[in-house]
Amino acid sequence: MKPGSALRRGLVGILAATGIAGVLGYVIQLTAGILLVDAQQYVAFAAYWSLLYLLVSAMSGVQQEVTRASAPRRSAGASDAAGTVLGRYSMPLIGALLLVVLAITVAQILTVGPSRGMVTGAALLVGSLGYLAVAILSGVVYGLHLWAAAALLTLVDAVLRAALVVGALLLGAPSAVLEVLVSVPFVLAAGLVWLLYRGRVSGRLVIDVDTPRLLRNTTHTVVAATAMGLMITGLPLLLQVAFSTEPASVTAALIFTITVTRAPIVVPLQALQSYLVARLRDGGGLVPRRLAALLAAALGATGVLALAGGVIGPPVIAVITSGRFEVTPYLVSAVVAGAALVGLLTVTGAALLSAGRHAAYSVGWIASAVLTVVFLLLPGRYEERLVMAMIIAPLAGVTWHCLVLWRAALQRGRAQGTDDAVQ
Repeated sequence: MKPGSALRRGLVGILAATGIAGVLGYVIQLTAGILLVDAQQYVAFAAYWSLLYLLVSAMSGVQQEVTRASAPRRSAGASDAAGTVLGRYSMPLIGALLLVVLAITVAQILTVGPSRGMVTGAALLVGSLGYLAVAILSGVVYGLHLWAAAALLTLVDAVLRAALVVGALLLGAPSAVLEVLVSVPFVLAAGLVWLLYRGRVSGRLVIDVDTPRLLRNTTHTVVAATAMGLMITGLPLLLQVAFSTEPASVTAALIFTITVTRAPIVVPLQALQSYLVARLRDGGGLVPRRLAALLAAALGATGVLALAGGVIGPPVIAVITSGRFEVTPYLVSAVVAGAALVGLLTVTGAALLSAGRHAAYSVGWIASAVLTVVFLLLPGRYEERLVMAMIIAPLAGVTWHCLVLWRAALQRGRAQGTDDAVQ
């Protein structure tokens, strides 16, 4: 098979798996919004989902750096030096994760009681360690261009979670059971894909840096990914805190609106970050003209999506929730526009990672996340705070990323021109 054909088939497979996973995740969120009729119960479910996926988002930084550092082994032989590097690399990550989950568990015990807090902590531990395995395995298979394995990992995880959680929601399962079922599929998916693809990974991988450098690079990507998580999957948790003085019905309506309108835009691009990193790394990155065209098209699409969301969103949300959740067109438009800008931020971030610009990548996401938190916590009407957080925060990150990419592309162009002149 020709390389171009393999890449196209790989992209199609990953897009299909990502699309199916997005739809299934969407089904879970819609089902929860419809069946969890008590506003406080729905907010609690959304807050746990948000908390788990905030940890998942942080660990997606592990996946991004392992993807960047991994490549197929060119020479023959069965040496597994890369396996040794990754084994040493995973130990401090597991230790850090255990400390984070322990702190969250203690906080849960103090706020909701020992038994409930322990269940939440156990579910978080299973889910977070499971996703750490998913993140490292995903980075490896993306780096090796094993597109079918990457697609299967995404698909198995999503199908298992949808079947378990939707079934539990239909049966009226308690919150503790729902939390466990949301978390378990990460472990099952990683185990299955490793069993199927172990022979095509062991001894066939090289890592381009040693363990200390890999950990240093990962620090940048994890910090940035945590910031990304706060702006995407962590938003329900932030809203629960920032709007704690508002009625539960208001917070529930905003969480549901953000979940169902942002997911179709942001989640696929977030899931495709490793693919974008691998492709831009191997394809030479973005040139200034391509970057300008991408930015113009993305901003145009943002305007169209925001307008459509404002028109279609409020009546659809009212119908889905039988009138329980009501939002204004103005807020829906702001949420959709913000989602499009966050989606663009994931693309510009992937371009920076592919070029090894880890610090600039982190700065863009951290600045956006800090602005999001600041705007949400400002005094004033919740509508104004939400709009500023949705629009201004991601726009600041996009602007920074694009400035760094533009400068890097111009420097690369001048260097190539100099080399051509010398030759």
